[in-house]
Amino acid sequence: MVNRKDDLPSILKAIQQQARNVALPETAVVQAIRTVSESFALADAPVEIEERALSTQQYLAVPPDSVVNGDFETNLTSWTEGISAGLTATTTQQTAESKTLFGSLGALQVDVTASTTTGQARRYQDITASVGQVWSFEVWYKGSAYVFAHARLRLQWLDGADVQIGSEITAISSDTVSDWTVRLAIENQTAPASTAKLSVSLEINITLAFGTGKAWFDLARAELAQTVVSSRARRII
Repeated sequence: MVNRKDDLPSILKAIQQQARNVALPETAVVQAIRTVSESFALADAPVEIEERALSTQQYLAVPPDSVVNGDFETNLTSWTEGISAGLTATTTQQTAESKTLFGSLGALQVDVTASTTTGQARRYQDITASVGQVWSFEVWYKGSAYVFAHARLRLQWLDGADVQIGSEITAISSDTVSDWTVRLAIENQTAPASTAKLSVSLEINITLAFGTGKAWFDLARAELAQTVVSSRARRII
């Protein structure tokens, strides 16, 4: 085989897509990735190859009732925009923020450029849920230019009339990081009485007037009756 390392990401992506489509067993994915890596004369240790396969199994093999388009590959399909009055903001898909350490080629960018009050700029998605179910959530994130602002993953339990039940639950980051090393997570949350759905929001929260901030979100997911695993295995080629 011609040794063209530039082709490697697309080839591995194809393997991962096939794993998603036909539910390949983990051993088959490991072997496929190892074969491709060796043919390109990569120096990866076996454990690194296995972690990529693990990521394929744990992220790309998305369980039922999880977030739709959490990798933002299909523009912002299934994500609804919400921008509070008094905020000048945009929420867009950014392929320019694609990365080499994750499998997704798109990301959600939330950019608040001006504000006259507090509030949120966000994209959110509602997921069907039932009383007593246990859910876990995560999203990878990076951000910049925070003034009276922070990024957050926010969860709201809703009843059949879309009225919030109890208090919202948040995972907050005020870190201004230029890479994808920050993981926001909310784990093992039990749906309270009267729950019909849950709303998952990815947002910039402005805490004082004149706040600004920009953040990117990727690989958002919600898992039913599982704890989200924090691992470098999430970072696919």
